[in-house]
Amino acid sequence: MAFEYVSYSGKSNVGFNMKVNEDYILFNKDDFGDNLFVCIADGSGSKEEVFRPGTIAVHQVDKVLSRIYKKDEKLFLNNIRLFMEEAFLSANDVLIGFKLGDEADRLNYASSMTCAFLQKNGKLTFAHAGNTRLYIIRNEKVIQLTKDHTEGQKLVDAGKISEEGYYTAIERLSLYNGIGVRPVPIVQTAELQLVKNDVIIMTTDGIHYAYRKDAFFDILMNTETMDEAAEQMVETALKLRVYPDNISVNVIWYHGDE
Repeated sequence: MAFEYVSYSGKSNVGFNMKVNEDYILFNKDDFGDNLFVCIADGSGSKEEVFRPGTIAVHQVDKVLSRIYKKDEKLFLNNIRLFMEEAFLSANDVLIGFKLGDEADRLNYASSMTCAFLQKNGKLTFAHAGNTRLYIIRNEKVIQLTKDHTEGQKLVDAGKISEEGYYTAIERLSLYNGIGVRPVPIVQTAELQLVKNDVIIMTTDGIHYAYRKDAFFDILMNTETMDEAAEQMVETALKLRVYPDNISVNVIWYHGDE
C-alpha cells in the first residue's frame, strides 16, 4: 500500500509450534489526513476465546490519538510525543483493568508495543514499551532505535553479558516494562527526520530473536515490493525454526516529500 511519499506493508504469522497469534499490526491511513500511523504489538497471557491484549492496546492507542487529531490537528502535530505517551498510559490502564476483572485467569495479560507516526515531510515520531522493536535502514546500515525493556538488556547494559550473548540468555524473555506489566509503564519516545529512501522496520521478537538485523538489508535488496519484503522476513524466521513464537513485521519505505 502507499501514499505518494511512502510504501508500506505488514505481515503476521502464528509461527511454528504455536496455537494462538498474540501479535497484532495496524496501519491507519484514514484518520490522520495524509499522515500514516503504524503499530506493532506482542501480547501475552490471552486464550483463544478472549480478546488479545496486543489488539486491545493497539486499538486503544489508535482511538485516543485519532480523537485528539480530529479535535485539534495543529495541537496534535505540535505535541505528538506527549500525546503518544499519554495514549500508551491509557492503553496500560485498560489492560490493568482487564487483569483486575479476572486476576486468576489473566495473570500475565500484557503486551509489548511500538507505534510510529509518519508525516509527509518525513518527520517520524515513535513510542515504545517492551521488546517489540523499531529499526531504521539508511545508507545500507540497520540501526535499532528502540531499547528492549527486558532483564536481559539490563545485563547487557551492566556489561555482564555481550550483545550477542543476549540472544541466548533466558533473561531476554523477562519483561520489566510494557503495557499491563506495571502500574505506570516507562514509555520511550523519540522523533527523527527521515530522508529519501529510508526504510523503517518494526518487528516482534519472533523475527529479531530468530535472526539478526544484518539480514534485514539483504532481504530488502532481494525483493521488489514492500509486500514481498514483509513476506520474506516472516518466511525467513519460519524456515530457521530457532525461536517458537508469533512472527510479525511492518516495513515502511519513505520515498521523500517531492
